[in-house]
Amino acid sequence: MKTFNKKILFFFFLYLTLLIGFFLNENSSGGAIHDFQIISKAIIAFSINFDATFENFNDFNISHFPYYYIFLSYIFTFFGNVLALKFLVLHLSLLLPIIFYKIISIRFDQKNPYLIYLPGILFLSVYFRSNAIWALNDNIALIFFSLAIYFYLKVLNEKPEKRILIFSLLNLFALILASYTRQYYAVFWLFFAYKIFILFEKKIILIYLIISLILSLPAINAVFNTENLSYSTNFLSKNLFNNLIIIPTIFTIYLLPLYFNKENIKKIFSFYKKNFKYSLVIIFLTFFLMQFFDYSTGVGGGVLFKISYYENFLLFFYLVLFVSFLINFYFIMENFKENMFIYLILIMMFQVNYIYQKYLDPLSFILLFCIFKSDMIKNLIKNLKDDIKYLYLYFFCLYCGSFIYYYI
Repeated sequence: MKTFNKKILFFFFLYLTLLIGFFLNENSSGGAIHDFQIISKAIIAFSINFDATFENFNDFNISHFPYYYIFLSYIFTFFGNVLALKFLVLHLSLLLPIIFYKIISIRFDQKNPYLIYLPGILFLSVYFRSNAIWALNDNIALIFFSLAIYFYLKVLNEKPEKRILIFSLLNLFALILASYTRQYYAVFWLFFAYKIFILFEKKIILIYLIISLILSLPAINAVFNTENLSYSTNFLSKNLFNNLIIIPTIFTIYLLPLYFNKENIKKIFSFYKKNFKYSLVIIFLTFFLMQFFDYSTGVGGGVLFKISYYENFLLFFYLVLFVSFLINFYFIMENFKENMFIYLILIMMFQVNYIYQKYLDPLSFILLFCIFKSDMIKNLIKNLKDDIKYLYLYFFCLYCGSFIYYYI
């Protein structure tokens, strides 16, 4: 009972930090206030004149479908207060750690008493906090996407065809809702559809495909019947090489905690010692990609790029990229076929001209523990009693670093 009470008090404390951030207008991600100022105009406009706002939604320069803002407009109309609307979204955001825990409870040993502390790390994500505090759509999209993963895992653990079909459709509905909230989640349909295709009967596959097509028609219509092409994920960005460089370096930030475990550190050194040819390939790949790198702007790029950019020390970034490829490649190699598929989807999701850290935070953390397959993750979970404090310390340092960057 004492242990249970400690867990309740711990998460209540984390919740209080979010409330304090809410009332102090915390903006630890840097751009949340600016984004809220834009979307709040659309929300109020929808509540005043729905038809005119929907017809001229492009004028707000919001690069997402309008449905989330329509939903918020009804809430705003009901409460008549932006503060109440923000307060509600903050509490809706609390569903994400709960769903995250449900997922890892399926994937890992539920008897591990420290497993419940893993979702608490989300409260140290500056982007989770800012999105919750400023009613942005990122957390809501992540909730739907996490539900899609949850139902996918339920599919894998079901046997009767009827229940497999039910959870497959729930997976699809959740993914569709995530995609209509933030459109780049639609790319993950490739992964879920592929897994269903190779695992189940034709009947389930056919129903999944037909309903996928029907539910995607509004999105297809919106993309091809609007001047706002940012509704779609522009797969032909100005420089694909920039994305191949920036995204792995950002993803590495969330992979690094896996190496707090001594067993994992030994394994990666042993791997590259035995397979030195892979190191040479990665060296060549690093130099090759840097020849085409022209991300010459301080906008986005992630923490590691910003350090290099503002200090005018690109040689440091070359080293960061090389180490990132080493870490990413080893992680993928543990279950190459499936991990590489997910990894490529992650890169495909953000084929836009500017990559922001918020695109992969806390998405990367959720993907690592909820869908990637890796012995490194299993080792970390197995030793969570010792590792959890280092995880919290690491992400707390990231939080403090962002806070200092934007406030001091």
